[in-house]
Amino acid sequence: MPSNLQSNNKINYDEYSKVKKILKHYAIEPESIEKIRNVYKIKFNNKSYCLKKVRHSNKKVIKNYHLIKYLNNNGFNNIASFILTSDGKEYVKTKKSIYYVTEWIEGRECNIYDIDELKMAIKLLAEFHLKSKGFYYKEIKIENKIKNWPLELRKRKQDLLKFKKIIEDKKVKSIFDIQYFNAIDGAIKYMDISIKMLDESKYYDLLKRAKYEKSICHDSFYYQNIIIDDIGNVYLIDFDSITYDICVYDVAKFIRRIMHKRIYSWDFNKAQELILEYSKVNPLSLEEYEIMLAFIIFPHKFWKLGIKRYHKHKKWEDEKYLKKLNRILRYIDMQDKFIEDFINYYGLNK
Repeated sequence: MPSNLQSNNKINYDEYSKVKKILKHYAIEPESIEKIRNVYKIKFNNKSYCLKKVRHSNKKVIKNYHLIKYLNNNGFNNIASFILTSDGKEYVKTKKSIYYVTEWIEGRECNIYDIDELKMAIKLLAEFHLKSKGFYYKEIKIENKIKNWPLELRKRKQDLLKFKKIIEDKKVKSIFDIQYFNAIDGAIKYMDISIKMLDESKYYDLLKRAKYEKSICHDSFYYQNIIIDDIGNVYLIDFDSITYDICVYDVAKFIRRIMHKRIYSWDFNKAQELILEYSKVNPLSLEEYEIMLAFIIFPHKFWKLGIKRYHKHKKWEDEKYLKKLNRILRYIDMQDKFIEDFINYYGLNK
């Protein structure tokens, strides 16, 4: 590898050669390459670019390209622009993968421990939801990803019951097995509350409207994909997971992940501050608040940890599994008060 080429995460010569070959399609001669998370940061001619690899299908790339154009046309510019190849194509295809290039947004990831930055981020999410609504590209069937959430949550409840049986049948149980088993009934309690809320809400009416209006969810709205530059502008990146869905799913998913952090600890007041910032831009109905709460309280992290252990058999040490479980269970008792405060504040019991 040339000595003037900077690398990160030990990019080897083969990887460097592959990246350089891809960049020839863009007439980019890299002055430096860094591997950051799952993308490459390329510097060339006083500009920075993001090179990303997608496996198997070009559909994500085409979808992203047309969504970004749609957002730009609607005045939403807090995103990275697409860079076409020298011959005007959206991507470069190799035998096993597809690569595409966008601008690199110079900045840092959103600080999840700063409530003011989270407020800016969730306001950006509300703007994204408004400006992306109506997006449609006939070549890409985004609607195929829409989940029937009441059915999906019931499936996840069945998963927990399967994990319970797996643990019961074990002759030798680990400490993690015992602690996870002891927490399953409590998790199912919240699953049942969540499912009941969706069943009694106007979920299917709102889903029908979301499909009709082509309401877009980012579906990966978290600090890694929220970039803040030196002067405080906030940007949204990575549209690989977008789907048509009820927009409050994005909001709920974001708040649920935040509430698991020690600094927030299922403090309803913090959640309410974020929801208020969102609703200033994109006002919410009573029915949407009901559905949001159902998504927030569903024990996704607990279920996902069980999937990794008892379904995917991820080879982590018991110590790592226990550490993750304890983080999940640390504030579980506070969720009852969160639910009560949420219901009372938004008048869901009327």
